Amino acid sequence: MCSLIQFPGFHGIEVGIGLFLVAWPLAWFMLWPRREIGWFKKLVSNHNFDFEPPGEKGTFEKLLGHYLDIAKVVIGLASGSIVLLVPMTRSYTARGMRMLR
Repeated sequence: MCSLIQFPGFHGIEVGIGLFLVAWPLAWFMLWPRREIGWFKKLVSNHNFDFEPPGEKGTFEKLLGHYLDIAKVVIGLASGSIVLLVPMTRSYTARGMRMLR
């Protein structure tokens, strides 16, 4: 157990799991008394979600192409930053330089 505690990031993982285990029951018990309220019952029972206003069919499909283009740009930027970051870290470590000063 001692060697497990010594790796960096163990305490952060421990705190994250602990906060989750505390926050989840608190949030659940705060919402549980409201289960008889109409909006909460509809939220829990209805598993379908419409992105369109009631009575207007096909309005989301017009915007879907724009959202997909934005997602492509964000994914491209993220993967490009990773592609450029890996060679940079290798060149710094090969020269014996530290990344962060």
